[in-house]
Amino acid sequence: MPGPAHAPDMIGVKSSPPLSERNLSDEEIARAVSGRLKSEPEEQKRAVALYVGSFMKRK
Repeated sequence: MPGPAHAPDMIGVKSSPPLSERNLSDEEIARAVSGRLKSEPEEQKRAVALYVGSFMKRK
């Protein structure tokens, strides 16, 4: 069963475009990841931020 078209995301917006269509800077991604993974080591936060950034359409 497919999920909602725009499920809640890590930035906390309930209805928004997919990550691949957002124009978020590396700093915005890192800030969002850091907020969600507060208790995780910096190395893991960086890895997740890089992973999320890999889905972004870059100009």
